[in-house]
Amino acid sequence: MTTSDAFARYKDLSPQDQRAFDRWLHANMAVALLFFAALMAMALNSSGPPGPATASAMPRDVNGVTGSAARRPSEPFSAYELMIRRTPGELPVQAITDPF
Repeated sequence: MTTSDAFARYKDLSPQDQRAFDRWLHANMAVALLFFAALMAMALNSSGPPGPATASAMPRDVNGVTGSAARRPSEPFSAYELMIRRTPGELPVQAITDPF
């Protein structure tokens, strides 16, 4: 169906059907606007600069000291800390002979 066919069909509808179609179209636009607003809110909320937990590789205490002494006991280790604390041969590596 081309654009001119759609306009011709709309013009051929009864006034009640035209109003029903217009209500349907406005309802769809309102739902689309709500989804767009939610998507924009999520995008704007997550686009800020990284916080202190993600900006540094090692946690710092209130005096700015970096290292394990600055760690609170409830904090999980970061990937960096896990790598520097490992002992040789501790990484789980699985040898694969068949590539597929």
